[in-house]
Amino acid sequence: MLDIPGKRDSAIYCFTHLRRSCMTTFVLPVETFRAEIGEPFPLASLSGGGSCPGHCSRIEDLEACDAECCNAPYRRFLLQRLLPRR
Repeated sequence: MLDIPGKRDSAIYCFTHLRRSCMTTFVLPVETFRAEIGEPFPLASLSGGGSCPGHCSRIEDLEACDAECCNAPYRRFLLQRLLPRR
């Protein structure tokens, strides 16, 4: 998930098909998945602020975010579906 600091409605998921003959990337607003997420959404976006751990701005970062941020539930949702069950 990527987030553009200061823009609440700008968080997106980027999906890339890594097959060499394709390499197509498509983008979906995270809001597309809101109905699938069974947890409350904080109102504030902490993106880029002092209390933001910065997980959403680093594509290689696969750590869950526990911040009281409106983007954190979307991050947890995506990680639950991408990472193998332990």
